[in-house]
Order: sequence, then C-alpha cells, then structure tokens
Amino acid sequence: GYNGTGTLTVANSGYVDARGTDYGGVGLYIGYNANSTANVTVTGYDPSDPDNIYSELNVDRGATVVGYLGNGTLTVANGGAVGLGGSDESGFGLYLGYDANSTGNLSLGYWTWLGVNDGATVVGYNGTGILTASNGAEIGMGGSDESGVSLYIGYGANSTGTVTVSDVANIDAADSQTQLSINEGGAAIVGYDGSGSLTVANGGNVDLSTLSASFGLSLGYDANATGNVTVADVADFNGTYYQSELDLSGGALVVGYNGTGNLVISNGGFVYADGFDGDGYGMYIGYDANSTGTATVTGVEPNSEDISKLIVNENALIVGGAGNGTLAISNGGDVEVDASSNGIGAYLGYNANATGNITVADVANVSGDYFISELDINSGALVVGYNGAGNLVISNGGYVYADDSDSNDIGMHVGYNAGSTGNVTVTGFELNSETPSKLEVDYGTLIVGTGGNGTLTVVNGTVTSALLFAMQS
Repeated sequence: GYNGTGTLTVANSGYVDARGTDYGGVGLYIGYNANSTANVTVTGYDPSDPDNIYSELNVDRGATVVGYLGNGTLTVANGGAVGLGGSDESGFGLYLGYDANSTGNLSLGYWTWLGVNDGATVVGYNGTGILTASNGAEIGMGGSDESGVSLYIGYGANSTGTVTVSDVANIDAADSQTQLSINEGGAAIVGYDGSGSLTVANGGNVDLSTLSASFGLSLGYDANATGNVTVADVADFNGTYYQSELDLSGGALVVGYNGTGNLVISNGGFVYADGFDGDGYGMYIGYDANSTGTATVTGVEPNSEDISKLIVNENALIVGGAGNGTLAISNGGDVEVDASSNGIGAYLGYNANATGNITVADVANVSGDYFISELDINSGALVVGYNGAGNLVISNGGYVYADDSDSNDIGMHVGYNAGSTGNVTVTGFELNSETPSKLEVDYGTLIVGTGGNGTLTVVNGTVTSALLFAMQS
C-alpha cells in the first residue's frame, strides 16, 4: 500500500522474512502514503504438515509501522505468528497509527502470537492505533525505548490508542487466557500525551510482573493526557471461571500522573499491585499537582461470585499525592492494602494542596448472598489528611477495617500534620442485609486531630477502636 491498495497474505505454513530497512530505520510499512490502504494477513498452518509449522511474518531489522500516513491493517489468525526483532533510531519497534490522519489496526485471534523483541510498542503515535487480542492470543513485549518504556498507548498530543485483551480459548487440550505481557525492563504508559485506553475483559490477562521501572504503570502521564484502564468480568469457560486480571509486580501503579487517570475494576475483575517506586510507595491516585486520579472498584460477578478486587501488596497506597485522588468502593467491591511505608498503610491527602477522597458504600445482593463493600488496611496506620485534605465516607453498609498501627501504636489518624484537614463520616444502614456502616480500628489508637484538624461524624453507623479513642488539638 504505497499510494493505492496493497494486500499481502501469508497462509498455510507460509513464511515471510523482511531483513532490510530504509534510511529511517523502518523495515515494514503497512499503509505508506496518505491515500493508501494496506492489509496484511498471517493465518493458519498446513494441517497435513506433521510438524504443524505456523504461518509466520518476521521483521528481522528495523521498526514495523502499521498505518504510516495512510490506513494499515495487520490481521493474525488461526495459528499465525508475527515476530518483530528490530527498532528505529528512536527506539520504537512497532507503531500503530503514525501520522495524525493515519489509522493502524492490529488484531490477533485464535492461537496466535505477537513478539515485539526490540524497542517500544506505540499504539497511537500521532494518529489512531488499535490493538486487539482475543481467543487465546499471546503478546510478548521484550524491548523498550531509551526512556525505559516498553508500551505507550496514546503517545502524541492528538493521538488515540486502544488496547483490548479478552477471552479464554482451548489450545492443545488446555484452557488458555488471552495474554499481554511485558517480559523485561520497561514501563507501560496509558495516555502519554494523548488519549489511551486499556481494557482487560472476559478472562483476559495482562502481566506486567517483570518491570524494573520506578513507575511500572502510569495512567494519564502528561498534563493534557487521559489514561483509562478497565478490568472487568469473569469468563465461564466450560464450567471453569477465569477472572480478568492485571498483575503489576514491578514499579508503582499511578492513576493520574500529571494528567487524568481512570481505573475501573468491575464485575469480578482483579488488579494486583505488587511493585513500588524509589520512595517506597506502591500506588498513587492523583500523583502530581495538576493531576486527577479516580479508581473505582465495584460489583460482584453473579455466576462465579468473584468480587471486584484491588490488592496493594508492596508498600503504601496514596490517594491524593500532590493532586486530586478518589477511590470509590461500592456494590461489594474490595480493596486490600497489605504493606506500609514509614508505618502508614494508606494516606489520604499527602501533600499540602492535595485532596484525597475514599468512599466505601453499599452491600451487593447476589442470589441471596450478601457482599459488603470493604477497605482493609492490614499493614500500618490509616491517615485521613496527612498534610492536605482527606475525606473518608462509609455509607449504606460499607466497612473499613484498620488492622495495624504505626510505630506509636496509633491505628488511625484524622488530621495528621499541622495544616491538614481530615473528615470521616460513618452513616447509614443497608436495609436488606441489615448491615450497619462500620469503621473498625482493631489495633492501635484512633486519634481525631493528631496535629491538624479532624472531624469524625457518626450517624446510624458504628465505630469501634480496640484501645483508646482520643482527641488532640
């Protein structure tokens, strides 16, 4: 597809190996000029071949560009494989949607594989990029650019990048979740300077467990960027249930770095944040001064009864670092914080001008079984208003459980440092399950107004503290 329409099909154990590059370091263009349309299909293997050799496209040197100035589509189906072993001078190995008016579309279906072995993957560089993996496909990313980033979704200011990972398939008599994994090194950014979206659905799996960057996954990186991540649903595959899952085991999870970040975990989705940054924090919601971060954990999958869940397993959770952060837990959702930083498991309103909000509300009724929306702080104290403003609202049967303390045996602070403001409200009673809203500080003292201004309001709710309820000015 140079100026017109181009088609390349690799089928029935066919093999194409591209070994050259142009002066810009690109080995393959699909949709070169503005009015061009190009389609490349890699599909199937020869069933009569005893070795079952896959159809394969291999780009041995240079970057691959799907949609350079025109429109490009790369389709991998029915056992096809694509290996990308090169990168350009910028350190990018795969572009989808290079120019502002271009569209690059890459889709992987049943029993397919994509390996990006050198350089970063960019879905939406300046244009529109779409990457879709389904039905047991596997994507492996083993390279990064000079900044140590392996995956950008929505790179340029006007770009749009969309990545979807979904479904479970039966491959070689075994169930296989569709998977995207970063195999070594770099970070992932959803919404670098543009608009990025990552959706993990219907049993899909995204594995970012080998990242070494300080910030492993960032949503909404630059001031005008927007990054959205959705992890939703449970797949029922031949009677076995598979949760949609995002695993991050290297670097912190940041929802709203300098821009706007949104994380939604729903209908049984699961996110496991097991990394931390250089300051020892595991997850930020609203990192920098102009950022806005929102994380929503909501719902129970009715058939499997898997709850939507977020686990912060390696160091503290910060809601409102220097910007505005909101964590909303509802309709049976669950958030666990299993590690602390400096004796504190969760901070609401970390810096002086920051605002951190947490709401925990509702009880889900699934076929007569009740699931309480819950926040568990299992390591370190809970601080509502550290240097800035913190607000915690527990309503309609929600439950917050603080099970540890800081080095001074204080389990919860409301208004920690001078100039801070902390507000806690416990209110309401879920009628169907007869569940009161509840705050339980099981270990250590609950202090309202440690060094700042603190308010605790209880209306038709319950507050319990294992040791001492105290107030200081």
